[in-house]
Amino acid sequence: MKPAPSTEASSRHEENSLVNLSQFEQLLTGDEAAKILDVTPGTLQVWRSTGRYKLPFVKVGRNVRYVQSNLIDWLRERTRLNEVPSSNAHAGVQS
Repeated sequence: MKPAPSTEASSRHEENSLVNLSQFEQLLTGDEAAKILDVTPGTLQVWRSTGRYKLPFVKVGRNVRYVQSNLIDWLRERTRLNEVPSSNAHAGVQS
């Protein structure tokens, strides 16, 4: 009979499931991810080490990889529309 999984192991599984990995998603190198985001690989390294942005990454041994769909999701979250609120739309316009 197998022992029940420990709380620690269960917690690790939950953390790992936060990264949306499927068998069909491609892991990108830092260079590839940097090209998609139009930044340098060094910028990605700074973001990782300082936690400046919450850009998900995966450690595979000593290597850092990025899941392409996570990069796209991150970009979508940061996308802003430059809209003027309707109450200010006509501010300063005299009739």
